[in-house]
Amino acid sequence: MNMNRKMHSFVSSSKGTGTVIGEGVFVEKASLKGSGVVRIDGGFTGTIDISGHIVLGETGSLIGDVSADTALFAGKYQGNLHINDTLHIASTAKMNGNFESVKLIIDEGASLTGACNVPGSEEMKMLLPPIVNNDVESIDSVADAPINSAKTAPKDRVRK
Repeated sequence: MNMNRKMHSFVSSSKGTGTVIGEGVFVEKASLKGSGVVRIDGGFTGTIDISGHIVLGETGSLIGDVSADTALFAGKYQGNLHINDTLHIASTAKMNGNFESVKLIIDEGASLTGACNVPGSEEMKMLLPPIVNNDVESIDSVADAPINSAKTAPKDRVRK
């Protein structure tokens, strides 16, 4: 499936009104707030806070802090990105900054530089040693502990 078809499917499945910053249009030092769908095929610098979806097209360039429910990025981005659900980084994307989302999809060929925070599921946390509960004194003791030690997750908490 090509990128334009992915983006069209992504946008057409969204509810709410849409805002498009078309190719050849540049918005500088702006603050965009609202709900619905925002698509950027031109340039934007500033902050975006959307209760909805943001699409950065292949020709789009975005510099600034972004907060949205879901995102599909195929262009150039620099800044801090907070996505409440799914962040999809397409193969043509060039991303630089700090990224946080619940779900992350990165297509082969995408460029991603920076810190990325994707919180683990509760099931995954059950498999980790109980460091948060101070049952393990240091990360070194976890690394040195044998797999079958009492420091690993209890058998009744591990799913087969």
